[in-house]
Amino acid sequence: MASGQTRDDRLPALKQAVVETVNELYEHGLITPTGGNVSVRLPDTGHILITASQIFKGGLGPEHVLEVDDQGRPVREPPPTGSSGARIRPSVETGMHLAVYASRPDVGAVVHTHAPLATVWSLFEEPVPPLTLEAVRFTELRTVPFAAPGSNDLAVRTAEALARGPAVLLRNHGLVTVGRDLREALNITFALEESLKTAFMARLAVLCGFRGGEPALIPPKAVEFLRKVVIP
Repeated sequence: MASGQTRDDRLPALKQAVVETVNELYEHGLITPTGGNVSVRLPDTGHILITASQIFKGGLGPEHVLEVDDQGRPVREPPPTGSSGARIRPSVETGMHLAVYASRPDVGAVVHTHAPLATVWSLFEEPVPPLTLEAVRFTELRTVPFAAPGSNDLAVRTAEALARGPAVLLRNHGLVTVGRDLREALNITFALEESLKTAFMARLAVLCGFRGGEPALIPPKAVEFLRKVVIP
């Protein structure tokens, strides 16, 4: 934090960063119109900024990013939404985000999407094949069994699955990625979806009768080296 700059001084910029992250996800078709959520940690407070529940993601504004405490309660009274006067609420997945932050002090941002290919991949017991350099990062990707959105069960299971690693699949639901900041978590989301796109295309090529049978994988020793030395 810059000298003389208070936490409240930083809130507008952080909220705008969350909005821009959601916009980028929406433009790439990785979140549904009202599904998916993004959060960022507010250091030294136990609080986070998180997107509001059931707000159209294509029209998200800073007013739709709420500060909540470590129990998921809004720190300030949320603004009303629509003509009904009802106030917006933090994402139903706030508990999941808080559980991840509690178990991962190194994490500064959490991104939950309904990325199409990741969601399809979550339906099967299938490891991510090391077809590309990016895919190597995800060869040990875990899948959380289905649990109701917003439930404590989902929060606990997701935090446990993310005890190590940058991403986890939620069966029949989507994907959660983490990073030191929003950009890193977003980049991991894109990298995993692209890796799965390559995997699906390779499967399609096999079905179409490409020569050579199964696609060539990066050798195990190279995977081990890349995971330890090249890919953080």
